[in-house]
Amino acid sequence: TLARTAIYHPHKANARLNDWQADWNAEWPVAAVLFYRSHLQAANTGFIDVFCQRLQAAGLNPLPIALASLKEPGCLTVVEDLLDEVQAAVILNTTGFAQSSPEAPHLRPFRRNIPVIQAICAQDNQPGWEASEQGLGPRDLAMHIALPELDGRIISRPISFKDLAWRSERSQSDVVCYRAAPERMDFVAELARRWVELARV
Repeated sequence: TLARTAIYHPHKANARLNDWQADWNAEWPVAAVLFYRSHLQAANTGFIDVFCQRLQAAGLNPLPIALASLKEPGCLTVVEDLLDEVQAAVILNTTGFAQSSPEAPHLRPFRRNIPVIQAICAQDNQPGWEASEQGLGPRDLAMHIALPELDGRIISRPISFKDLAWRSERSQSDVVCYRAAPERMDFVAELARRWVELARV
């Protein structure tokens, strides 16, 4: 069974922290990448693989963590313990919604006082997004911009878009995936690096 919170590595079935640490540059800051465990269950992790590569190209050590929900206390505790262990300098969050609420906006979502950047996994496909005058649709605006701002997250831009992975003739259904947008990932990676530098200043 898959844990509610797990470190993800593209080449390790049961990844551990040292699987990533072996490839890290000791002089680079650590960037935690939070994404839904459902992507791991569905083998929809290609966009996370590309994102980690782009973070490395920007001079950041990525640590991708799959989790069921940040609203689950158990999941959040494991994430916070990992952030503390690696002395993470920035969090790149791809999960939607907010942890805090309008009734308690003063609560900090994480123990560590570090930048939390919302990296958006758009629910729409890229051609539809490009053709739209407003950009992201209402669902994405709510889940990935309006609600995350309650947590004080720094909103960035879409790093992936939904796309057709393959067509299942047996079930007569389309299997969707998140398709990476590398240029936009590069922008978010550079944004993260600059926020880390600003925090150091």
